[in-house]
Amino acid sequence: MSATSSSRRAALAVTQGDPRGIGPELILRACAAGKLVPGDRVFARRDVLEAAGRGGEPWAASGLERATSLLVGPEVFARSSGPRDPTSQVEALEAAVSALDTTTFGGLVTAP
Repeated sequence: MSATSSSRRAALAVTQGDPRGIGPELILRACAAGKLVPGDRVFARRDVLEAAGRGGEPWAASGLERATSLLVGPEVFARSSGPRDPTSQVEALEAAVSALDTTTFGGLVTAP
């Protein structure tokens, strides 16, 4: 895409990664910086993102606010029991891969 092109990039599917790792923080930071936009989908538990932003950093609140509209529904996380449960990492990845069957994404980003 050229610098003068008005086309938007293809939508991304982004997974949370390890709920106790840096992935949820990276999602919040990307959202706060405007790098994830409408059309992108974030496959993460909301409580995992909330836990990642509890330090009060300036990007945390705006990142969570922007991420909320991109989140998949909580039904994706039926097996995991809370924000520290590593099962949610697998659920997020499974849901994102499954979504590739019905949704056109330009890429699948798996957070560390």
